[in-house]
Amino acid sequence: GIPLIQSKKLSKQTRPALLATFTATPLWRARSAELMPPIETATLPTSLLERFGGDPGKRLMAFLAFLGPLTGGASWQQSF
Repeated sequence: GIPLIQSKKLSKQTRPALLATFTATPLWRARSAELMPPIETATLPTSLLERFGGDPGKRLMAFLAFLGPLTGGASWQQSF
């Protein structure tokens, strides 16, 4: 598979742009308003993952479901 983050340097270089892009999406603006207390955007994605209950696998699945509208929505969820 393709590594998502190949190095810490790449992560430090791209993280601000990725966070700015993600937090500007209509999905984030709408869904983040529902989360109380508000999510700390500086610590995304960890701060969002921590909101979902269960073991790490269940948290990851809930996180991916949250992102569903960005990545394929209902068609993605139907494949599981």
